[in-house]
Amino acid sequence: MADTGQLTKEQRKNVAAIRKLIGSGVQSDVQQGIALLRVANDPVLWTGLTEGVRYTNEASGFAFQDGCPLLKNVKRDYQIQVALWAMRSAGKFDGQQQLRFSGYAWKIGNSFIDLSALAGLAELCRLSIDYCDMHDLEGLSDLPALQSLSLNFWQNLNKIDALSRIPSLRSLELCNCYGELELRGLASLRDLETLRIRGPKTLHCAGLEDLVGLRTLSVEAGTTLSASALQGLSGLTSLSWKCKDGAALDRLSSLTNLQSLEINVCHLQDLDVLQALPNLKSLSLVDWPMTDFRALSGLTGLTSLSVNGCRPLVSLDGLSALTGLQSLELRNCEQVTHVDGLSALTGLQSLELSGWEQVTHVDGLSSLTGLQSLSLYNWPSLTSIEGLAPLVELRSLSFCICPRLANVDVVARLTALTKISSYSNPSLPAELQRSDTAFTYAKFMEHLNNPRPVEVPTPKSPKVW
Repeated sequence: MADTGQLTKEQRKNVAAIRKLIGSGVQSDVQQGIALLRVANDPVLWTGLTEGVRYTNEASGFAFQDGCPLLKNVKRDYQIQVALWAMRSAGKFDGQQQLRFSGYAWKIGNSFIDLSALAGLAELCRLSIDYCDMHDLEGLSDLPALQSLSLNFWQNLNKIDALSRIPSLRSLELCNCYGELELRGLASLRDLETLRIRGPKTLHCAGLEDLVGLRTLSVEAGTTLSASALQGLSGLTSLSWKCKDGAALDRLSSLTNLQSLEINVCHLQDLDVLQALPNLKSLSLVDWPMTDFRALSGLTGLTSLSVNGCRPLVSLDGLSALTGLQSLELRNCEQVTHVDGLSALTGLQSLELSGWEQVTHVDGLSSLTGLQSLSLYNWPSLTSIEGLAPLVELRSLSFCICPRLANVDVVARLTALTKISSYSNPSLPAELQRSDTAFTYAKFMEHLNNPRPVEVPTPKSPKVW
């Protein structure tokens, strides 16, 4: 049913009434139009309003792409809202366990004027809604099976109290939501296990301490948090805290179950607090203020370490004690002159080193024979990678933006490689410098040994006047 000509007189009358109401752009009129759609109790009309609506319904969930063509002169936001109710009334959502409204076609504005069309979906377990201009979540209720809710790019969201009516919720993500949020409305969600918040200009964290079931907490916002806010969250196993204020991190010692921690180091007045976390396995630190790593030498249980912003660092002293490390990332180590301090980390499987401006060779890595992935990025002084020859188990190798690196013959001996990236190295053939391409071992060696000749344009004959 592509147009109103295929509808009965009564159905065309209803479509005209709906179009007139929602075409006004007044929210109360739009709601009356939707109410008219619902009370019409006309499956043919419902189906007619859903035909031509573009959407995908895949394993990842349901996603609208465009609105209702029968309402082509009506603002797309309201087309989507009517289509949502029509599809719900026609049973299109019956039995759905996942719904994902991606906002594909709504990037210049947004669709929902309320969420009441989703209420009562008894089997819905996972709901994701992107790009919405609503201020609150009223209408999102009667969802007894909902366990996961993700809201992304809600520019004006500032009220989330309605979530208190969904006690089944286990995971909540509020990402790129730029309003002013209060967590007090979540205090009743004692079974919430995962909370991720990114973007709000102001986040009021009162009530956070009541979420005693939390296992994963990630916060990136402009906020001030009282020092006691984390103290009651003793069940946390993963914490990521990227905020303007980090007073609460002084109480980290109470989080004895913590296994993964990501923080801005400048928020810690005393790094010794990390020694009180016996179960810590993964640590990510931003803006490292120290000249060496001795402050971390007691964290012998670590299996993963990432440090970004190592500009004051001059020595790798202290790292040799972390022999349990399997993954290591060190970025912006501008003053370090060699990599010998890594030689004792023989359990490493993945190593990423970027922004090492003064190091000329990697001989200190030759003992890391179990390494499977190695990335060297932005090494302006690097002249040799011959030290990699013993690393015969390497599967992935990246050496990019190394302008002084002239000889890469060692790669020929690393026959286990399946992925090689090598862009911005002027001495290599042009084919190997594509930033959008990773090469297999065979293809890399083919380009290295048989570079295409550089095409020199034929000079044009001078004009004869």
